[in-house]
Parts: sequence; C-alpha cells; structure tokens
Amino acid sequence: MAGDAPVAVFPSDHFVDDDLAFVSAVSAALDGIHSRPDLVVLLGIEARTPETEYGWIEADGRPLPIESALVFPIRRFWEKPSADVARALLSRACLWNSFVMAGRVSAFLDLVAAGMPEVLTAFEPLRRVLGTSREARVAERIYAALPEVNFSERVLVPAAARLGVVRVKGVEWSDLGNVERVFATIRRNGWRPRWLDRVVLPAAG
Repeated sequence: MAGDAPVAVFPSDHFVDDDLAFVSAVSAALDGIHSRPDLVVLLGIEARTPETEYGWIEADGRPLPIESALVFPIRRFWEKPSADVARALLSRACLWNSFVMAGRVSAFLDLVAAGMPEVLTAFEPLRRVLGTSREARVAERIYAALPEVNFSERVLVPAAARLGVVRVKGVEWSDLGNVERVFATIRRNGWRPRWLDRVVLPAAG
C-alpha cells in the first residue's frame, strides 16, 4: 500500500499546447501540498475569453505563506456563469478551473467525506475484499450503483477554504467537452487528421 501519498488528478478530455509548462504547474501544486498536506491544490488557467461553459475560480490576490510554491487561497467558485458575469470575471483576472488537482490521499478523502459521505460509505464493502479474487466484481457493482453527482457543487464549492490554486500562465488549454471546442482546437493548431476529410466542420464562431 502506498499510504498517504500525493496524488494528481487529470481529467481525460483536455488539450494543452505546452506539456512542459503545464507539468511545471502541476509540480508547483505538488510542492504546495508538501508544505501544506491538508490542502488540495487546483490548477487555474489564466483566462483569455469570457467563457460561459467553464467553471471559474476567483482567487485571493495574496498567496498563502508557502515558501516552496506560489499557491493562492480561493475566494469562491463560479460555475458556468452568464455572459455578463463571465466578462466581469475576466476583467478581474479570475481563472478557468481546469479540474486538475493535487493533494494527499487523506486530503481528498476528507473533502469527499465532508461533501459526499454517502460515496465513502458505498465503498466500504470494497475495503474488505481488496487483494482478493472478489475485488474486481465488488468494485464493478459499486461503480454501477453510484448516482451521478456534481463534484464541483457538492465537494469543491463548500470546501473553498480548504483549497488552493496555482495560476497557469502562457499555456493554451481547452476543455474538449463538446464538438465545437474539439474542432476549434483542430483549426487553431492547423492539424489535418485523415478522418477530417470525411467530416463537415461546424462554422467557425
């Protein structure tokens, strides 16, 4: 068992144009939790447009007293704001929430226990069969029965005081959560995958 190890969580549907710069920001988040093991640290992308389909992070202007990394407290989250609110957030240098997070196992478990205690309860049967021939079957049954929940609303928003954010600068990032953003990323980067000739592209916005 790895014990209370540091963990980084990466959503699977993202585009990043500079892997080294992005990983450097992840390393800064890991440095932050080394000094503050109670924190979970998110990566906040410096916003370029008033995006209404992203979650936003409003960070405090003063960093936390952590010598090893520049980590800022989080004042609040804004989830998929209106166009007017998004423009105001952009003008205040708020950040897009990448949902890339770093924290120790215990810190993540504490967040889930506070916001979704029923999820931890649901996994109790798995603890009893870890390492046995029943582990895979029990895990599959638990995951199949889990309800859909809004992680941001249930876990992150109420726990803002226990979170920090690292600002990611100079990196083009996109959540590829819909078709339009996928094709917009293809256009911006001048990619020409072979399958593209068989697709009718949405008009550029």
